[in-house]
Amino acid sequence: MQNFSSEIANETVTDAELKVLLHRLSAADLGGSDLPRIKDIAEATNQTPEAVALLLAEMRGETSEEWRQAFQSN
Repeated sequence: MQNFSSEIANETVTDAELKVLLHRLSAADLGGSDLPRIKDIAEATNQTPEAVALLLAEMRGETSEEWRQAFQSN
C-alpha cells in the first residue's frame, strides 16, 4: 500500500479549485496584495517570468511583441 503522500499527490483538482488554491497560497506566502504578480506565478510553477508573461499576453489577446513594446515604453 502506498503512503498517504503518494496517494494524495495523484488527486486531481478542478480549474476552480486550482484558482482558489493558487490565490490562497500566494496570499499566505506574500502577506500583501491579494493579486499575485507574474514573478509569483513563475516561482510557484517553476517557470520563468517571461514564459508566464507570454502565456498571459496570449490569454489577453495580445502578441508578445505588443507586450514588450508596452513595457519598454514605460
